[in-house]
Amino acid sequence: INIKEITIPNSVKGIMSRSFSKIESLVIEDGEEALSLMTLYNINDNTPFHICPLKSIYLGRNLEYQNSYSPFSDNSLLETVTIGEKVTKLSSYLFRDCTGLKDIYCYNEEVPEVGLYVLASDIAKNVTLHVPANSLEKYKTASFWKEFGTIVSLPNDNSAIENTFISPKTINNYYN
Repeated sequence: INIKEITIPNSVKGIMSRSFSKIESLVIEDGEEALSLMTLYNINDNTPFHICPLKSIYLGRNLEYQNSYSPFSDNSLLETVTIGEKVTKLSSYLFRDCTGLKDIYCYNEEVPEVGLYVLASDIAKNVTLHVPANSLEKYKTASFWKEFGTIVSLPNDNSAIENTFISPKTINNYYN
């Protein structure tokens, strides 16, 4: 079986090493409880997704893993990461040496905590970070997050619409 995309439901609590291969798109559903990613023998190439040619990842909850053995580090094919609003922490080395990364979409209005070496600053300066419009300044000044070369509002972010006023005259002119 050649599965290219997989969704890990929030009912899954843990995943063992080398559980997947050939996955290009990964969705870890939103959830309150962290997902535990286990590694055998404490070596990096035994993580659950290490041999996957991942191009995109959606993180809907926090991840826990041993030491610095991130399941996604050293993946040069990874281009897009989406971080859900329930993610409050990015663990150490999470995207270390992901040199192909182009965009990170972070939906949390509160700036997530960051562990050590989540992403090298020389890589971050070439990545566009997309965040909620009403949190743009928080991300631009927060440690780690301010290292991104470009920080912009999320596409189709409706938070900017909340404070918009359209006069009744404009609406009448449009519909008359």
